[in-house]
Amino acid sequence: MELDLASKTLFAEFQETVRSRVAIEAQFADAKTFVCKTVKGKVYWYEQHYEDGQARQSYVGPSNKKNDKTVTDARQKLRKDKLLLKKLCAVESRQAAMLRNSGLPVLDRRMALLLRRFSEVKLIHRHGVLVGTLANMAYTGLLGVIFEKATLMTQDIDIARDNRIEIAAPPINIRVLFSERGMECRDVPPFSNKSLPSSYVTSDGIRIDFLVPLRGKAKKKVIMPSVLGSGATALRFLDYLIVDPIETVLLAPSCGISVTVPRPERFAIHKLIVAAYRSATESTKKEKDIHQAGQLITVLAADRSKELKSAYRIAVKAGRKWEKAVLVSLDLLPEVVRNLLK
Repeated sequence: MELDLASKTLFAEFQETVRSRVAIEAQFADAKTFVCKTVKGKVYWYEQHYEDGQARQSYVGPSNKKNDKTVTDARQKLRKDKLLLKKLCAVESRQAAMLRNSGLPVLDRRMALLLRRFSEVKLIHRHGVLVGTLANMAYTGLLGVIFEKATLMTQDIDIARDNRIEIAAPPINIRVLFSERGMECRDVPPFSNKSLPSSYVTSDGIRIDFLVPLRGKAKKKVIMPSVLGSGATALRFLDYLIVDPIETVLLAPSCGISVTVPRPERFAIHKLIVAAYRSATESTKKEKDIHQAGQLITVLAADRSKELKSAYRIAVKAGRKWEKAVLVSLDLLPEVVRNLLK
């Protein structure tokens, strides 16, 4: 079902509100406050910020006209930014309520709580790519189409990173992120004792999987870049999926969550490839893959035909195995959908 023009416009405005709110929150995370100390009757200014929960101070200088003005200006800016943030949060909450009423899929509260924290540390935003069914959910607002509910239901969070790209950011402790949200989690035991855990399950049943592209021969030990003590599952064809990803927003009960997701045209073709490699015991997942691909192909053929056909050509020209996988899965789609790629 296609969203009406008013809802499409609202979602575009919602994305801008979320981006503005996220930008201000990032400034607050790096913000330095000022404290003064009196030593032998003289006042001195210090900058203060926090690292790993500990207050760190650096000397600015004595209290004088220049330094006092610097402190006053910084404090005024901080107050203005806090006021702006409060207004943005109120607007965002209203927009989220209106989008819920328009029929956009909404994350449940516990999933939203975890994803928002993952987004804040850039695990699924900028430095990582959210793949799987949650990415498919993100396309609803982006493309202005509401997909069938059965293809949007999941308790899995699949996070991909390209392990050839260095990430200039502090390493992430995944267990700390869970505890910050009041969640308990356990490692899913890896297949090999030499491997690090690459999957986690919360007490609520939410599963988190870390993924990296598999290039060449499989390795016993694969590390998830910049995530302390965590491994990753290396998957073929993932490098095709996460090339040049895009940013969008997932709808939570009262806010938006910034995420980076694959390009929808590559997601659709990748689903065809993955479906062809599903085993007989994964028939339900295969059916879901084919259904998600078919929905996206139908929408993209109308709005992004050039990008869809380009993604298709890149895949079928990547090798005989790629081409065979795509064609095998295409045969499972209705003829009217298959013809959209010709």
